[in-house]
This record gives sequence, structure tokens and C-alpha cells, in this order.
Amino acid sequence: MIIIKLLRYILGFVRFKASGNFPERFFNLCAKNNITVWNIRRKIGYIEGCMFVKDYKKVRKIRGKSGVRLRIAKKYGLPFFARKYHKRFGFAVGCAIFFIILNLMSMHIWNIKVVGNQSIDTKTILDALAKIGIKEGTRKSSIDVSNARQQLILQLDKISWAAINIEGTKATVDITEVKQVPENQEKLPCNLKAAFDGRIVSMEINEGRPVVNVGDAVVAGDLLVSGIVEYKTGQSALKHASGKIIAETNRQLAFHATYEQNYEVETGKVDERSVLNFFGLKFPLYLGTVKGNYKKQVNSWRFETNDSYIPITITTARFIEVENVKSFLDKEQALELAREEIKKMEQEKLSKAQIINREEVVEYTDIGVKLTVNYTCLEDIAVEEILLINTTNK
Repeated sequence: MIIIKLLRYILGFVRFKASGNFPERFFNLCAKNNITVWNIRRKIGYIEGCMFVKDYKKVRKIRGKSGVRLRIAKKYGLPFFARKYHKRFGFAVGCAIFFIILNLMSMHIWNIKVVGNQSIDTKTILDALAKIGIKEGTRKSSIDVSNARQQLILQLDKISWAAINIEGTKATVDITEVKQVPENQEKLPCNLKAAFDGRIVSMEINEGRPVVNVGDAVVAGDLLVSGIVEYKTGQSALKHASGKIIAETNRQLAFHATYEQNYEVETGKVDERSVLNFFGLKFPLYLGTVKGNYKKQVNSWRFETNDSYIPITITTARFIEVENVKSFLDKEQALELAREEIKKMEQEKLSKAQIINREEVVEYTDIGVKLTVNYTCLEDIAVEEILLINTTNK
């Protein structure tokens, strides 16, 4: 039915009114002369129907024989539309350009969807695809799907399998991530060595052969627990050494706070610049450039539906003007600043250690205050070192 309606629209047709004494004779003559008439309806004083434009021109002789009068009620179809605008050259050129652009756009990828990823960020996958030549605007004929999927797997270690399916202007990338091996499986033989200098205060060995005792002093890099275990039979085995070696360690953190402090403050002036990305083409929606010192905030918005998106993006950058301001601290303020920075460093570097003693050393210099803090800690100093085994063929 849709095809018939489309054909009628392309060929053009008219809805006409037939009035007179013998309208039925008119329709019989049309059928006899293979003239198609449809949607025939009887109205008060006339009969209404539709026929193709080319057939309407043929019915002049027929209407004379049947004694009816014909009048066109409405015209439909492409021929009438083209006749209406045939003198509008610009309109015709615009339509032609539109269809050419539409055809060219259908040859490219405009929508990329990634499915199957859980721990890998979608942006990471899209960036990897762009490096191998698959991105918005890429010509479909230039994509070797088999080679692209192999390149994607090689670029991202966490991907074990990938498929790239192209349908129309949309590319769907389906991936399977590498399954993580549980911590208690596939453990390689290793030793435990000291991460810091210290004096051992307690040991809890789960696997391996200890080579130090409680009370021993060790330096960073010393062997604590060997992964090579020898039995009374003379045989030896390689083990994944594990356990906790708690030692008393001495650690030191330092920070120099200067009296002169430089920082930025916002002036209140904000300028916005937007860029329209239309199917890979960028159009700036502003004039001029931003001058001076500023902080930049970028937000993007694009047309999206539930399952896909249209490659039309508006990116807006907010330029917040800032100016450099100097301030001067006294000795107490500089010392307080140094203590705040040391506290941050403690949280970062000594979060796993138990601090049992803390001593501050304050040094006043010409440009500021240097704070050095010496710590006595209890912490697990054992770190794994994989055993490298050399094999030779004799």
C-alpha cells in the first residue's frame, strides 16, 4: 500500500468532481479505456474521484460522450511541486546539495558505541580506536575491521576479545575484558626483603624460610624471608614467601614554608567561548580571543537518544580571570603552614605506619621556616621480590 501511494505521488494525480446527467457512464468509459480511477465517492450533486495527471488529459473525449462536466478539486504529487518551484533556481540547487551531502555523510561513521566494558573507561577505548583510525567522520570503506580489532586488543592489555560491527553510520564495539586472577592463585616464587632500615620487633611468617630474627637490625634491601625452602632430605622447593615483619623504623619528613606567598584570586570577570562541532567540522561561535591570566572550565553537550547520539556537539569554555597576589607571613604563620603541609605528607607516606614518637626541629632562615620532623614508627617493612631462576641446558 505504501509503495502504491509513493508511486502515485511521484507520477502526480488530481482529485476531480464529475457532475451531469450520466456520471456513471463516464466511469464505465474510463474503465473501458484502461484509465484508473480510485477513491470514488458520491456527493450531493456530483461524484468525486482521483486519477493520474496523464489520464486526466485523456478524458476530454470521454467526458463529451458521457455528458459530464469535470472540475479539478485539488492537485497532488511531485510534478506539481516541481512546477511550483521550477523558477526558484536557488531552491533547486539547495535540494541537490542537500541530497549530495546526505549521500556523502552516509559513507562515514558518525556514531560509535562501546559495549561489554566494565573496568575499562569508555573514553580510553574511544581514544584507542581513534589511534587506529576509527573515530567520528571516518570513511567506512577505509576501515579494515579484522585488522582494527587486532590492533585494539594489542593496544589495551585488559581486553581479551573484541568485535567491531558497522551498520549504516554506526559502529558498535563489543569487548570482553581479561578476567582477573584471584590473589591466592598463580603466585610466583618470591623472597621478602626490607623496604626500610629498622630493628625487627616481631615476625609472622606464613610461607618461606626466615633468615633474620627478632632484635636484628636490617637495612633497606636486606633479605628477610627466603622463598627457597630446603628440606632435611636435601631437596629444595620454591615458595611464594609471605608474612609480616614488623620493625621499629626511623623516618623523616621536611617542609620549607617561605614568608612570601604567591597565590591566585578570581577577579569576577568571566568570559565564555562556544564551539559547534557539526559532523566533524568545528565552527567557532565567538569573535576575538581571551587575553590575560585565567582558569579554564570546559563543558560539552551533544544531541543524544536512548541508544545513540547525533554527532553535533556544543563545547563551552568558561574563562575565569585571575590575578596573582602576594602576601607575607610572619614566623608563626609560616610555621603553622609548614605543620599543615607535614600533616598532609604524613597521611600520604606514613598512613600504614604506627607512629610511636614524633620530634620537631624548627629552623628559621632568611626566606622562611624549615620544619623537619623525625619519627619513630612500627611498620611492616617486608616487600616482595620475585625470584629469577636461570635454567641452562646441559
